[in-house]
Amino acid sequence: MVGQKRMAAAGSTLIYLGVCLLALVVGVYVYGLFEAWVHMQPRELVSSQMIWPKAPPFTPWPSSTPVPSPTPTPTPTPGPPVRVEIPRLRIDRAIVPVGTVTRGGRTEWDAEKLFAASSRRDLVGHLDGTANPGQAGNIVLIGHNYNRGFFNWVGVFHSLRRLRKGDDIKLLNENDELFTFRVTEVKEVPFRPYSSADVLPHIVYLSPTRDETLTLVTCGGANFAPFPSRIYVVAKRILEE
Repeated sequence: MVGQKRMAAAGSTLIYLGVCLLALVVGVYVYGLFEAWVHMQPRELVSSQMIWPKAPPFTPWPSSTPVPSPTPTPTPTPGPPVRVEIPRLRIDRAIVPVGTVTRGGRTEWDAEKLFAASSRRDLVGHLDGTANPGQAGNIVLIGHNYNRGFFNWVGVFHSLRRLRKGDDIKLLNENDELFTFRVTEVKEVPFRPYSSADVLPHIVYLSPTRDETLTLVTCGGANFAPFPSRIYVVAKRILEE
């Protein structure tokens, strides 16, 4: 009897192990079928629905490097005047720059370079530091007033006081640009350089202006030094008509 019980127990154990082994084999088979099904699905489905959602589109951070502004092109400075034409006075003369010179402890404009010589007539001087044609400011031109009849040398601005309001004056600069100015004032001012009050009326005509102005200056009241007055002709820039 004991032997039969042992044989029955051993048989039950083998049956239990067989059932477990069968269940394991079936489980492995089913899992293999599932894995095969998963790999057969589209990659988009696997990646987007079964594993993780799609990441949002990549948006770069705004650049912290400032964008440089374009460098403005500098406006060229108009060239200085090189020739003046005054139709009423039949003047058509070259212009040269005039600086200052110190004589006897006093600083004055170096007008000596404008005097006539055997090889040329009087020149017209453009005072250094005053405006050029084509820019706002006061263009100051000077010329001599004398009449050495014996030598037939007449100062270029000897007849300057004959100009009238409305007369035209033309300037040519070194860039061959032509500018027209129209006379607005002709004034003779007594010249007594003894005090600031005496000089002030002259400084008014020689000072800078906000608009494009041309001022012609010469001595007045006599044909030889000392000259008791100065003659000023003021003209304003006009557009070509």
